[in-house]
Amino acid sequence: MTIEPEALYSMFDTLFLPNEKEVQTRKQETKPTSKCRVLMVFEKEYDAEESEFLNKILAASKIKPEEVETKFEVTSEQLPEYFENGSSYLLIWGINYPQLESYKFTKKGTTNVLMIDSLSTLKNNQSLKGKLWNCLKEEFVN
Repeated sequence: MTIEPEALYSMFDTLFLPNEKEVQTRKQETKPTSKCRVLMVFEKEYDAEESEFLNKILAASKIKPEEVETKFEVTSEQLPEYFENGSSYLLIWGINYPQLESYKFTKKGTTNVLMIDSLSTLKNNQSLKGKLWNCLKEEFVN
């Protein structure tokens, strides 16, 4: 079906066609304006039991779900990309990165980075849970 130009013009009092600059401005407005507060990267996706354990950790640390973004299948070679991602905190789960010390916040660029064992390792080790809690408590719990 084709609409004749005269018919189209009669349907509208004014036909407005945005110029390129206006279209670009509108596209920029649809992008998120702020980055997540906490970015968590994982070597592999976690299962339901580990997810429940992680939710308990976040709740105890007073980290809200809407402040968190997660990425899976991240390798140690990819980690430097995440150091300047705009997040305040980067929590690295189960990925070994020799330049970082485990269970100690380190400043990388503008991001506070914490390297942690995997959820499966952590959930069965009381000593590691204590180390993690001490780190998170200092940064997130008032």
